[in-house]
Amino acid sequence: METRNSSTPLTEKRNYPRVECQVPAKFRTMDPEDMPNNGTRPAKVPMTVIDLSLGGACIQSLEPLKEGKLCHLEIDFPKPYSQLTVFAEVRWTTEKEVGVQFLAIQEERIKELKDFIQSPRK
Repeated sequence: METRNSSTPLTEKRNYPRVECQVPAKFRTMDPEDMPNNGTRPAKVPMTVIDLSLGGACIQSLEPLKEGKLCHLEIDFPKPYSQLTVFAEVRWTTEKEVGVQFLAIQEERIKELKDFIQSPRK
């Protein structure tokens, strides 16, 4: 079986089709243990979404992240689309990539996400 690494199969069952893309995003963990001692939120870390579906995304990351972390993800789609904010969980990681599963998306934004996924890529 093909794999990204020894623990992340590429040919796993997916609920939604994925599309390749290069979309800037900002990632911030939401776990209380990641909060600095002064109680402020962790900084937003710039990343790039490299593939996307209605159920999740694969993100290029130079930041080490752990499986199971909850996060706030802002995806900066190109015009005419708006920025999408989702809550997600880190499902797998490699040295340079992170797979997240979307947990919550505003209902009115799902149509726009579907439209972006179905739009032709240049």
